[in-house]
Amino acid sequence: MILNYEDFIVSTEKHCTFLHRTFRQDSKSLDNILRQGLESGPNIQSTATWQPRELEPAKNMYGLGNAHGDTVVVIQIPRQLFEKVRADPEYRGEEVLHEDIGYLPDGRNFTVKPEFVTATIDKKTNEVKLNPYHKKWEQIE
Repeated sequence: MILNYEDFIVSTEKHCTFLHRTFRQDSKSLDNILRQGLESGPNIQSTATWQPRELEPAKNMYGLGNAHGDTVVVIQIPRQLFEKVRADPEYRGEEVLHEDIGYLPDGRNFTVKPEFVTATIDKKTNEVKLNPYHKKWEQIE
């Protein structure tokens, strides 16, 4: 099955999409992200771009940052969950601190949970590969 990269780079009514750029040759790091989640600061946008809902602006954002990597890691967080976290009176712009979105695997580094790492995209070919370690993965439409 060939997957269309455009389906993975936009936010929708059902989910917020974030893109993180990395280098394919650093396969150990990429595999670690797929297995354990994406290390970030307490705010996901410190390491990933929040994608718009419209395709053309999303494609423009996707095209940025070639110097920052040849592989894109796709993070998709259900919009209902993301908005619940942001509506919390304790929210301080640090959604990865919320236990429903992130965790501290080593007690020091905030990490977006692996169930939100849905795929990777090769920037040269736009080939999409689903996260093979994500047991509950299903494309969020």
